[in-house]
Amino acid sequence: MNVLVPLDALPGLSVPPAAITDGSADPVWVELPVRGEYLYGRKRMLPLPFDAATAETARRWLRLDRRRRAVLAPISISLLVAAAATVFMDDSRFDAVRLGLFAAGFLLQLWTAHAVEKVTVAQQPDLIGRLGVYLPAVSAAVAREWVRRNPVVRVVPWRPRPRRYSSSAYRRAAGLFAVAAAAVWWFSLSDGEFGWITPLAFGVLVGAAVVSAFKALPVGFIRFDNARDPR
Repeated sequence: MNVLVPLDALPGLSVPPAAITDGSADPVWVELPVRGEYLYGRKRMLPLPFDAATAETARRWLRLDRRRRAVLAPISISLLVAAAATVFMDDSRFDAVRLGLFAAGFLLQLWTAHAVEKVTVAQQPDLIGRLGVYLPAVSAAVAREWVRRNPVVRVVPWRPRPRRYSSSAYRRAAGLFAVAAAAVWWFSLSDGEFGWITPLAFGVLVGAAVVSAFKALPVGFIRFDNARDPR
């Protein structure tokens, strides 16, 4: 089952002493940060009970997360910024350097994301805008106990998707971004000038159109979590 905890309920949340993974007694408690949109944003900490094996995985995630924020992310960002700076250097000798810096920064980010994914527990708490904290894959019996102890806690079928604006606003935005992307491509072809800025602008506009179209869909229309609730 998936649990949604309102933000104002976090300070007085009553967490039952049963592992959220399998409901086993005498769990191991691990204080996990609630994941938000930003890597360096202020994190809320949530103590959660796990079975011993999952608790060890969660601790490995904590160690890697500290290393990522202190070392890995600054290095990859520095490499990408250095590569971007060479774009303004009108010297072909920097082409290979630029490519190497971009590749190194991108590959380091890919490796970091893969390493983090390997040690991320299924019950990792996730901040869903102002809706609250989403806790997936909780044992059914434990989820019911959470609701019994905390009446404001809800069981939800899937991860909520917060929207700041209405669906019609996102549809209009998607259409405008798509038209702008087509215009950028058409004007570049008609002028005969097709520099590096054209595919970059086109990609950004297409990406914005896709994201806006996705946000315009009804909640639950597309689901990425097909895992069954543990029974």
